[in-house]
Amino acid sequence: MVVALGWCCDSIEAGQSAQVDLGAMRAGKSVDALYSALFFVALDKLKSVENQLDSAVGVAYAWCVANPHDLHDRVCGEGMAMRRFVFRCVALVSLCLGTAWADPVYYTANLAGSNESPANLSPAMGVITLGYDATANTLSVDLSFSALTGTTTAAHLHCCTAPGTNAGVAVGLVGFVSGVTGATYSGLFDLTDSSVFAPAFLSGPGGGTASGSEAALVAALAAGQVYINVHTLTFPGGEIRGNLQSRAVPVPEPDGLALLAVALLALGVIRYQRRGLRALRLRTQKPTRR
Repeated sequence: MVVALGWCCDSIEAGQSAQVDLGAMRAGKSVDALYSALFFVALDKLKSVENQLDSAVGVAYAWCVANPHDLHDRVCGEGMAMRRFVFRCVALVSLCLGTAWADPVYYTANLAGSNESPANLSPAMGVITLGYDATANTLSVDLSFSALTGTTTAAHLHCCTAPGTNAGVAVGLVGFVSGVTGATYSGLFDLTDSSVFAPAFLSGPGGGTASGSEAALVAALAAGQVYINVHTLTFPGGEIRGNLQSRAVPVPEPDGLALLAVALLALGVIRYQRRGLRALRLRTQKPTRR
């Protein structure tokens, strides 16, 4: 990662065409900034190398045709191999991006009676993490809570309203345990399935389709207009509530495949740019006959 980021930052500061906010990237404020930097600087590098290869290979090929001797196959073969390397690097970057950008977007909330509308004095507390995966069209839910004054009856995601106000059910937590005062819950919801959404939400904000409902829910999550509500016998309208917000996290390391792809790309381009082109130019010079 150090090699890839160092190459990326050095290239940008040296005047490469990629436009990236280095301050935001280094401060960890934008995951997209990191991946965009790596992608666009890599492409700029590849374009630059390919242009040099076009020129060098053209000269080499012309010289080989005019001077058919033992170096013909070696020079032309190396030039073509270098061109194939460039195209493979482009494929490697695409693989890297497909892997790095597949990570879910996470939302979290702390649940408490004081978040309810109207608020209550329940001593219970809880925490929830939602993960939205746009590629898989899934929503993961991890919820834990304890010290409820009444036993549980249900739990829902409600949408779409600002904190402090109430809204209808968007997604019911299927399989949520009832009759307890504390528990943990994990669920994974397929957002392409219209039955995941409450009927009123599906026909209202969702426009009658699963894709419309997913879009409405995701937009509301991004706007901070979704909350989780745990209902109990003591508080049928909800004993503890959490208003979901986007989780602020430092820029994560790309997963293993993405990291390997960027590192190989950086090292490979540097190697060929510094050694391959120099060797190719030297071999295209007509040898002195003795």
